[in-house]
Amino acid sequence: MAGRALNDGDRRALLHDLQRMPPDADLIWDTDDVLRRFVPLPLHDRLFDPQVMIIRGARGAGKSMLFHVLRALAEKGLPLTALFPRARVQEPTWIEGFAETGMRHPATHIVEEFVKSASDEELRTFWTLHLTLCVLHQFEPTLFEGQPEGSRSTKWLKEPHQIRQWLQLGPHSENRFVTGLDQIETALADDKRQIFVTYDHLDKIGLHDAEVRARATSSLLSLWLSLGNRYRMLRPKIFLREDLFERSAHQSADASKLRGRSLSLTWDTQALYRMLVRHMAAESPALAAWIQKGKHGVPLTEHPTFGLMPPDHLPEDGAISQRKLVERIVGPHMGKGPTAGIPYRWIPGRLQDAHKVVVPRSVLTLFAIAAEKALSNGPQATSTRLLHPDELRGAIEGTSRQHVNQTAEEHLVVMRLENLRGRVLLLDRDETVEALARPRPGLRDGFGEDGEWVLDELLRIGIVRRRHDGRLDVPDIYRFAFGLKRKGGVARPR
Repeated sequence: MAGRALNDGDRRALLHDLQRMPPDADLIWDTDDVLRRFVPLPLHDRLFDPQVMIIRGARGAGKSMLFHVLRALAEKGLPLTALFPRARVQEPTWIEGFAETGMRHPATHIVEEFVKSASDEELRTFWTLHLTLCVLHQFEPTLFEGQPEGSRSTKWLKEPHQIRQWLQLGPHSENRFVTGLDQIETALADDKRQIFVTYDHLDKIGLHDAEVRARATSSLLSLWLSLGNRYRMLRPKIFLREDLFERSAHQSADASKLRGRSLSLTWDTQALYRMLVRHMAAESPALAAWIQKGKHGVPLTEHPTFGLMPPDHLPEDGAISQRKLVERIVGPHMGKGPTAGIPYRWIPGRLQDAHKVVVPRSVLTLFAIAAEKALSNGPQATSTRLLHPDELRGAIEGTSRQHVNQTAEEHLVVMRLENLRGRVLLLDRDETVEALARPRPGLRDGFGEDGEWVLDELLRIGIVRRRHDGRLDVPDIYRFAFGLKRKGGVARPR
């Protein structure tokens, strides 16, 4: 069986499974499925350090996946050590302080409208009261029983979207709420019980208004910086996009404290390929069986709750390795002959930004689009392989477009690259600055006609890189979306 070539029907079935892999954690609704796809990494162990307040990372780096996993463990009553055996913390209680999903919290667009009109005091009080009521509802739910319809707690519980109605601001209101948290902290200390309050989807507040986003986030971080010095048993875990973190840190007088209390989610190549194996195995029994077949198959370990786990280590080369995994999927070369590129290196090379950062979402997107192309045009792969190199190469443009669209939600300035469409890399610096100085019609990215400022920002966030001779380059994950070419480049398969 290991050496038997796939027939067209079997290959198509596997490609259908590959195409279905969800690249975004928010697309995974089933709790069991979340637990079957998550890959624990050594860096995750630091998450449970009470001093770590912020979990930050680029879009697609796995923040929401981690958030959903913590929620799933709490819902199922599973101990942290089941997935994170090296976590150095007594089993905590997890409470959601804010998320887009679920009905407990005000909708993000409602919070956005509130932020636009709220004073600094009102905004801080909103976060404080919402925190207090979330904790009380978890810690002392009987306090909410028998409350009159017009009470604050009843309004908050039944109509979370009516923020100003349940907020009912008055003199020294925040002090009263903090007194309630003080009492909770005392009870937690007496019971030696830790509560972690989680926050996600803060980037969805003011989705198209960076100022609103930053204001909501900065207010929350400021609150927890002060509470973090006051409480030991009540701690936050705030999942935050890198750009929001940087802006908040830049605006804060306590920037060093924010950095010292943050954990950055990063992925090396081994972790990315282990993640790919995990998602493929979770997608279907047929893909899981294909992964394990043959002398170069990747062995998987069955866990009764968490499904099929990849090995803890997947080295770069060897009988069972990153190289052999990708060779089994697409073959030993990206074209004719060894100079065409080695696939397991080609993939991260095409997906990395100027800071050499690759996020899991891009890897999953690349393989899903490649599978879609293979099914649409007719699979070209032979033997036991799933994809042909042309199908993988042809998926880069779609992956690039998706990545640019997602980047534009954080950094609208990326769309200035449209002014360079069709040009050949490497780029002359002065000509590029002149082109970048032209604002895109209908887009207000805040950079005006200052091309130098635009270039500095694109360099800072990893969209453009400067070569040693001063010329400018654009990584493939961005250049394909804008039709930028390389001298002597090969035409992309369609």
